[in-house]
Amino acid sequence: MKDYLLIQDTNTGLGQIAVSYTVISEIVTNVIDQDKNVFFDEIRGIKSAPTITLNEEGLSVFLKVRIQYGQDVEKSIHKVQTELRNQLELMVGYHDPVLNFSVVGFKFN
Repeated sequence: MKDYLLIQDTNTGLGQIAVSYTVISEIVTNVIDQDKNVFFDEIRGIKSAPTITLNEEGLSVFLKVRIQYGQDVEKSIHKVQTELRNQLELMVGYHDPVLNFSVVGFKFN
C-alpha cells in the first residue's frame, strides 16, 4: 500500500502532484461529520475509522456507518457518496474513487 495518491504525474504537467493518506482520511471524516443522518460505527465510544486503500488502481474507501433511525438508508448513503465524490474532486482533483459503505445499524438518539 502506498502512503500517497498520485494526482498528476511528472510527464503531464509542470511537476508531480501527490496527496497523502492523511489528507484523504480527513476529507472523508469531515464529510461524514457534516452529515446529520450518517455516522461512523461506534463501539463503546470509539468511532471506527475509514479504511482507505491507495494503490495502482486508484483510491478505494470503505466505511462502516450507522443511519439515523427513521431516515431512508438509500437516500442518505447516496447523498454522502455524492458529497464525498464532490469534495475529493474539489479539494484534491481526484475523479472516480471507489466508495463502499457498509450499513451496520441505526442510531436511535
